[in-house]
Amino acid sequence: MGCTTSTLDFEIDGHQISIIKEISTGGFSQIFLAQDISSKEKFAVKRITCSSREEIHRVKQEISIHKQLGHYEHVLRLVGAFEEIDPRGQYGRFSIVMPLCEQGSLYDELLRRSKTKNFMELSLVLSLFSQMCSAVSYLHHARPAIAHRDIKPGNFLFEKSNYISLIDFGSCMQCPVHIADGRKSRQMIDESAEFCSMTYRPPELFTCEIGTTLSEKIDIWSLGCVLYALCYFVSPFDKVFERGDSVALAAQSARLDFDSDAPYDASMQKLIRDILKVDPEERPPISNVQQMVQEFLVSKNPQNGSSHK
Repeated sequence: MGCTTSTLDFEIDGHQISIIKEISTGGFSQIFLAQDISSKEKFAVKRITCSSREEIHRVKQEISIHKQLGHYEHVLRLVGAFEEIDPRGQYGRFSIVMPLCEQGSLYDELLRRSKTKNFMELSLVLSLFSQMCSAVSYLHHARPAIAHRDIKPGNFLFEKSNYISLIDFGSCMQCPVHIADGRKSRQMIDESAEFCSMTYRPPELFTCEIGTTLSEKIDIWSLGCVLYALCYFVSPFDKVFERGDSVALAAQSARLDFDSDAPYDASMQKLIRDILKVDPEERPPISNVQQMVQEFLVSKNPQNGSSHK
C-alpha cells in the first residue's frame, strides 16, 4: 500500500506524501502535518508504534473499521494506511493518513466559546448533534454492532464550517460483550480506563459487573454527555472530576446541573435526561435518539417539520 523512505516521505493512494512537522503527541500516537508534494494538499498522519502483539491487533482493527466506515458522511475519510515492521521484530509501526481538518475539533470550539459564555444557537446544537448521531448510527448498525467507546467532543473534527466528522476508531469493540467472570470484568474495566474518557464514560463501564452484557448503548450515554457539552461547554461530570470527587458515583446517580444563563428551556434538559439513563436497558437505541431529535426540532419549528411530510 506504500513504503517509507529514510526521510519519512512515502507514497499512498496516488499521493506523494512529505512529512512537514509533528503537530501533537498523545499517549499512544503522534500526529504529523504532511502534504502532497505535487498538489500541496495537506494531510494528517497518525503514527502509532506498537510494543506487543495485542497492540498490533488493535491498530489493525482500528484501520479495518475505519476502512469499513470511512466512506460514510460524518466519518472522516481514510486516505490510506500501512505498516512498517521492525527488522529486529520488536515492534510494528503504523501510519494512518487522513484529510487535515484545519478548523480543529469540537472540543476546541467549545473551549473557545466557554471563555466568553458564547452559547450556541439551538439550531446549531441540533445540527451538530444530528451529525454525530449519523456517524454513530453507522457503527451501531454494522454487523456485528460496533461501539466506539470514546465518543467525546475531541473526537469530532470540523471538516468545514458546521460540518463535523468522527475520528479515532482505536477504542472500538464489537458488541455484545458478556461479562462471564471476574477476569473478563477486570479486562473490560482496564480497557475502559485506557480507551474511554472518564467524564464521558457510562456507569456500566466503571463496574462491568459479572453476569451483565455490554452493548453499543455505552455510546448513547456518551452522546448524552456530548449533547450536554454542546449546550453547556463541558461534560456534566467535568466539574466532579475537577473537584477530585468520584465520577463513577456521579454517573451512577446521573444528577445533572444546568446553567440558568444558557438559552435553552426545560425541553432541552428533558431531551438530555431521556438519553442519560443509568440503566442501559432504558437508554434509547441510536435510531430512537435520531427520532427524538427530529421530533424536538419539529416541536421548536412546526412549520419546518410539516414541510418534510
